[in-house]
Formats: sequence, structure tokens, C-alpha cells
Amino acid sequence: MLDTLGFDRAVLVQGSAQGTDNQILLDAIAKYPGRFLGIAVVRTDIGDDELSALNAGGIRGIRMSNTLHPAVPLSLVKEFGDRVKPLGWHLQLHFTRVHDLPALRETIETSPVPILLDHAASATSQDALDGPGVKCMLELARDNPHVWVKIAAYYRRSQAGPPYADMQPLVHALLSTCADRLVWGSNWPHPVHNREVPDDTDLLDVFDGWVGDPDLRKRILVDNPQRLFGFSAAT
Repeated sequence: MLDTLGFDRAVLVQGSAQGTDNQILLDAIAKYPGRFLGIAVVRTDIGDDELSALNAGGIRGIRMSNTLHPAVPLSLVKEFGDRVKPLGWHLQLHFTRVHDLPALRETIETSPVPILLDHAASATSQDALDGPGVKCMLELARDNPHVWVKIAAYYRRSQAGPPYADMQPLVHALLSTCADRLVWGSNWPHPVHNREVPDDTDLLDVFDGWVGDPDLRKRILVDNPQRLFGFSAAT
């Protein structure tokens, strides 16, 4: 899939089906040195030695969630932020709906590590840009240099379906707010999706059309993830 899209590198996120056993993720990273890094799902009682081993294996962050199981609950953002700060990691936060975001605003603002809002905090095309959830996301990203946003799974959040034009206003709002802290995700292989599975080339084409400017596209697809995840400089 990556070769088809023309991507040299990617960040693999631990799937819920594997629980907190990240070995399949570590195996994939080890099989393609320099190509992959990973985001783990961990036990809440994981030891510091285990975190160090994950770091050595190419893990660069922890996925936390208020809906997926198993996952580190969002109530532990401060605790896990303190624990992974020495490793240079970030926390990837997954929300059921963007409406859940404002309740965690202060915690995110004071996080000791970078925060990546997964799937644009699960905002949908039905969530108004000036509504409490999306407005909170845009303000967090505007005012806090440690807050990042992942543009992903817009095919799941769209009510209109392909080419997902109803999601374009949200993406444009993010582009004008925090272009230097946006990353893109394919969400391949498209789990928890009961409609027709999208073609990843189509998803990338839609994104390319929304962004337009090649330099901005390079920032989101290459430069920004290089900074956030810690890839070596692209050749």
C-alpha cells in the first residue's frame, strides 16, 4: 500500500485486536529498519523498563482513548506524560466524539509532552466549526505549540460520502490554524467501518486536492511527521 501511494516511511499504530501485546508492531518495525516507527497501546501498570524496551524497538508514543479497549484512559494523560517525557514521546488521544474534547482542555494545555489529536478529535461533517468541540480543537491547536492534529478517517466522519466534500471546511480550518502541526493518516486497513472500504489512492487524492500547495503538502506528509515522530531527515 505504501509503495502504491509513493510513501517511503510510515507510523504504525497498534490495533485494538492485539490488545497491549505490541510484539507484532515491534516485529514490523524491525523488519524494515528506518521505514517504520510505532505508537503503542500499553497496560496502565507498565514498568519503566518495558517503556524503555519499546523505545528501543521504535515506539514513539502511546495511544490513549476514552472509547477503544484496551487503551490507557484519558484521565491518565498527566501521569503518562510525565512518564514518557524522558523518552521524547508524545501521547495520541482518541475521542469518541469531538464533544468530549472540552472537558480535557486544561489537561491538554498543561501536558508535559506533545499531544496528537487523533482523527481530528473525531470531528464529523455535522459538527459546526463554531461548535464547542471543533472550536476547542482549533483554539488548542492555535494557542499551544505542543498540540498537533492528525487528519485521518475523514471517510468515516463524512455524511456525504466520496469525495467527502462536506469534510473540506474542517480541513481548511485546520490548515489555516496549525499547518505546521498537522499530519496525515490513511487509517489503513480501515477497521470499524461498515460501509464500502475506500481506496487509499482515492483518499490521498482527496487530501492532495484539499491542500493544493505542494510545499504545504510536503510539510504535512514529510516535515511535520519527521519532527513529531523523530524520523531522520528525509533524503
